[in-house]
Amino acid sequence: MGEYYYVYGFMPALSEKERPKLKGMDGSSPVMFHQYEDISAAYSPVSSDVFSEEQLQKNVEDMEWLKDHAFHHHQVMNELQSHAVIIPLSFGTVYESIENLEAALAAYSEEMKHLFNELKGKEEWSVKVYVKRSLFDDDFSKNEEEIKQRKEEIAQMSKGKQFFALKKLDAWLKERADEEIDRLCRELHEDLVKLTSDFLKKKVWDQKISGREEEMVSNAVYLFKDSEAVNQGIQKVKEFQENAEKNYNGLLVEATGPWPSYHFAKLQEPEQKQ
Repeated sequence: MGEYYYVYGFMPALSEKERPKLKGMDGSSPVMFHQYEDISAAYSPVSSDVFSEEQLQKNVEDMEWLKDHAFHHHQVMNELQSHAVIIPLSFGTVYESIENLEAALAAYSEEMKHLFNELKGKEEWSVKVYVKRSLFDDDFSKNEEEIKQRKEEIAQMSKGKQFFALKKLDAWLKERADEEIDRLCRELHEDLVKLTSDFLKKKVWDQKISGREEEMVSNAVYLFKDSEAVNQGIQKVKEFQENAEKNYNGLLVEATGPWPSYHFAKLQEPEQKQ
């Protein structure tokens, strides 16, 4: 059995006192720090029997194994980013030797330092908007004056005409409700963008992936400029929720963070020599 090096990410060098005491990937070895100039790689010694390229590919097909180890990875990342700016690496980033790791640090040191400066003081947050369509569509149809007027017009029609008119109205209602949801999400997004250095609109998850009853209608990540911008952003999210609850049932916004800058630490991962 050989020893490999599981790397969580790169960060400015920390003194011995500043380094957090964390358990490594195998549950017994600690998270360690390899310093090159004024950059540290946070890593954990792991068994080559478990983390060789071939074996790792087999392991990630075991959902329980993947769940446990990915959870550990994100726990460590969250703890590290509370101590310093970190350039996070993807789950499963492994080096065969310290020499290979140091070669990566040497090759990308200037780019890393630039990125540390770019990210300093900034926070990545995720903002998702969900809607429970049955509640939202029902409230929307009751509150819109144009819809009330159309329903009154249909009520004056003969029974035969009413059937087709109501089917047409249902389709039109869905379209109008979609437009209103888009408008509300767009306004929230525009408010948040003003407070950020960067943002990324992501694909919405279907309900099988999200595991939620509600439909996801907006999914974005924001890199807030500083702590004051974060506070203002959280306030905008609260105002969105309050206004939604006042006008329509079924809308829910969730903001989570701060996260390691997975989306904005745009460092090309060093080539791994497996």
